[in-house]
Amino acid sequence: SNVSFAATNACGDEKTPCPVDGGSYHLAVPDGAPGPSGYPVLIHLHGWASSGRAVLRNKQLITTANQRGYIVIAPTGQKSPWGKRDWSVRDGADRPRRDEVGFLKKVLNDVAGRIPVDSENVLLSGFSRGGSMVGDIACSAPETFKAYAPLAGGFWAPLPPRCAGPARLFHTHGWADGTVPLEGRRLGRSRMVQGDIFAGLRIWRHTNGCSRRVAD
Repeated sequence: SNVSFAATNACGDEKTPCPVDGGSYHLAVPDGAPGPSGYPVLIHLHGWASSGRAVLRNKQLITTANQRGYIVIAPTGQKSPWGKRDWSVRDGADRPRRDEVGFLKKVLNDVAGRIPVDSENVLLSGFSRGGSMVGDIACSAPETFKAYAPLAGGFWAPLPPRCAGPARLFHTHGWADGTVPLEGRRLGRSRMVQGDIFAGLRIWRHTNGCSRRVAD
């Protein structure tokens, strides 16, 4: 699908990112025709030091989403002061920050200007540091997209005392994750601390009014 797409568009494949104000993105379009409202959208945020180009190389992710009719949009994070691509996660660090909600809206609008997409049917997912960014957006601006899926990423310290409102959110995490451990951790000797994942989930339980326990 990407070969035929690249033949008719100047950007978006693995080689050529699509520029927008404040950054860039890559994308993968399904082979099938869009529905009456356009393609449903999966925006996926990469992990720390990765890129939108690298997301396109995750063939399992791309193929699975495309086969289900989703267009996959893979934005790229900004260069951080440490020289690696990163997202403006709420983590207490003092550094220049991009308005990620505004940036992602620009990305979606740019895609919608060239390809029929259903802008009301957008799932924002992300891995590790990208997953933390997904959680931050779902917490602070839940109305931005239809649903959220952080993978192996949670809130950083200080954890938000509360979130703005209910969000359709599915959090996936590995029990033995050593990079983003369930109990949280401090990064080396820095002041940056990954938050306790279960503490973050308690915030979501309260935000979404989840009073029933699964075992009941």
